[in-house]
Amino acid sequence: MNAQNPWASRYEQINSINIIRTLTFQPAVPLSGLEDDSIEGASIRIGDAWRKFFVPTTQACEIMLTFIQAAKSHAERYYPDAKTFLANVYDPNRNIEPFAPFFLTGPAGVGKSKIRNALEKLLDKEEFVVPNPYHGKLPLIGIRSVVVREKVGKNDFLRALAKPELMDESIRVTGNRIIRESARWLYQSGCCLVIADELQFITQSATANTQATNSVKYISHLGMPSAIFANYSLVHRLMKRPQEDRQRLLTRPLILLPDAPDSPDWIAVLTEMQKAVPHIYEFSFEVKAFELWGYCAGIMRVLTNLLLIAYRLARKIGRSFVMWADIESAYLSNDFFTDRQDVSQLILHGDLGGNLRGDLRCPFEIPESQLFVYRESIKKIRQEAFSNKAAISALNAVEKRALSTIQDDLNGKAEIVATQKNKRNKAGRNNFEDLIRGTDDFKTWKN
Repeated sequence: MNAQNPWASRYEQINSINIIRTLTFQPAVPLSGLEDDSIEGASIRIGDAWRKFFVPTTQACEIMLTFIQAAKSHAERYYPDAKTFLANVYDPNRNIEPFAPFFLTGPAGVGKSKIRNALEKLLDKEEFVVPNPYHGKLPLIGIRSVVVREKVGKNDFLRALAKPELMDESIRVTGNRIIRESARWLYQSGCCLVIADELQFITQSATANTQATNSVKYISHLGMPSAIFANYSLVHRLMKRPQEDRQRLLTRPLILLPDAPDSPDWIAVLTEMQKAVPHIYEFSFEVKAFELWGYCAGIMRVLTNLLLIAYRLARKIGRSFVMWADIESAYLSNDFFTDRQDVSQLILHGDLGGNLRGDLRCPFEIPESQLFVYRESIKKIRQEAFSNKAAISALNAVEKRALSTIQDDLNGKAEIVATQKNKRNKAGRNNFEDLIRGTDDFKTWKN
């Protein structure tokens, strides 16, 4: 580490996607003896194994590189040398500038928390700095994060980011002072990146909008780059705030979408998943990559649930291995009902807009490059779905009519269908429009 500026030099070697990919990759650990466990015991082991591996996809690496570059720039500006650092540490009136936070959002279960875990592995190292020969050593913290899993107040939220005495509540600090104390400790510790994950869980009350806004404000007033990781639902709540709040809190969005079903990243994730469960699934995840994507809309948490349901179904009838027929049965099962409803909605509304529920609809304008890839993925999955009897049979009557109409579009019959619809009553036309609003521009991007 560069003795002249240890704060900035931490980030100098983490300067490319390839380096981040190499440093954060966490291979799957193959399981054995699952047949000797109970059904639930084996399912828990499989789920744990899948949660622990990490394949750094291109999207994930780009997001991590953005955060690391922000942290490095912050270190270079606010930690130029040891003399300036010590002057700031012992200045009780030091001006702490607010930072507009990054806002990483995406569908629930798409992998945002795995990015946080990877960043912690990359940056959370036990290091110290001695600013001069006459001063004791001080901690050098690369990242601090807090995971919100329930309703919290300002003090609880900030204590998780503060020095140990504040974390265990042995020192009583309330009001705005806790923000300043937390900011001072983080600066003294050399922290250049703060992450707040699962922030949507604070939005469960009548005052949720105000709570959510205040929590994001607390993070922005810590005086360093920060990132909020949350599902779409939180951003929709913040969008209802006055203009001044939106300008300060929602200006740096980052969107994580599912990888395309034919992308190297999706294949790599599936390959690593199967390595964790050798000889359990009697089909190749890679060969079935397209079908698996269609059953989960590319969302890893949904795929994990589907595969575990299939495993439990197989075990219940006396088999220790899973066949593809078990996957189809799992997709149609009551256990998968909620996920199936979400997947159906996402497949029908290909541009993540239209009449999707708020928790499924991206609140930000998606960059065209990302949107194109996602639309193409949905288009291919739709084409496959028309020949998949199991998937179609799971839809209700209205959804089946919508799929039939989209199929006409794929076959070049959209204009005929539209003409026929115009001749029918308006109620029927409105139902159709509500269901396929996500495909308004479908003809412009089909092959």
